Amino acid sequence: MLLLLSLLTPAAPPRVAIIGGGIGAASTAYHLSHRLPGAEMVVFERDERLGGRLQHLWQNGVKLELGGTFFNRVLNPHIAELIEVVGAKTAPMLPPLMAQDFYIVNGTGTILRLRKSHELADLAAITGRFAAPFADTLVASREFSKALKKTLARIHAGTTFGSLSTLLGWDGLARFSGVNASTLLHDRLVSNEFLEEVISAITNVIYTQGVGTAAFIALSCVSMFSEYSFPASSVEGNDLLVRDLLLKTNVSARLGANVTSVARAAHGTGFELSYTHQATPSAERFDAVVLAAPLEVASLAFPGLSLDPTTALRRKYVGVHVTCISAGAINGTAR
Repeated sequence: MLLLLSLLTPAAPPRVAIIGGGIGAASTAYHLSHRLPGAEMVVFERDERLGGRLQHLWQNGVKLELGGTFFNRVLNPHIAELIEVVGAKTAPMLPPLMAQDFYIVNGTGTILRLRKSHELADLAAITGRFAAPFADTLVASREFSKALKKTLARIHAGTTFGSLSTLLGWDGLARFSGVNASTLLHDRLVSNEFLEEVISAITNVIYTQGVGTAAFIALSCVSMFSEYSFPASSVEGNDLLVRDLLLKTNVSARLGANVTSVARAAHGTGFELSYTHQATPSAERFDAVVLAAPLEVASLAFPGLSLDPTTALRRKYVGVHVTCISAGAINGTAR
């Protein structure tokens, strides 16, 4: 979630603070560097690493994505553009040309699997078990992606909009906003079992949220699997896109810096940003502040500003437990 609090045009190059160290922060820094040449940008990240919810690890020579796992070139054209900017190599995640096996396991058994060596058989098993909900979800996914592609085409062509409601109303995206995935898909007769076992698992892996998340987000995830371009992932690790983008901008990154408040500057224009770094409190003045981190986990105060972090775009985040199995079996199923 990006929030531009103020953007001033002082005589001197502006100072811009970007709160968050994920792909939103890196994308913001990259685009601002082109629109505000000479601007001094500082990224504040409370963890000791860049990437945000993008993170990967290597296990026995296999790359495992633990956050945002993949992107779709049709539905994520801006991410595709950034990947080309840094020259990152990508590989497909699912058929055709599957790069790795894909499983959903609920702790007691395997719910869904797509294996490189059994693509057709596994697809047949999925449609056999979840035929009706799979079809109903696919219809909703196609409706959503069709509207999204039309809207993205308008934006790419330079069409401007005065408000978010205008943008959502152009091609019918409004009917997928303001409602959670569970409600929308229930209305389309999608079963609770499919919602909890499949849709929730996919949205948790990608967005750390279950079926209570917005329908817009959930259908974005599902559409990744059903569009003209199948999902892809960076060969070296998706979180490295953040690092490489920041290297292409005039930006400094302060890792381990926890921002605690953003307030109007006491004198003159701009904002005062308070943070702690290595247990030492500090404060700096900036002409603009961009929030590129979820309000729910940022624990920020906004004294004197008309912003309520407890109600603005409130979303529920959940923890995800990852178990890496390189050999052996899950409940008797050989791996």
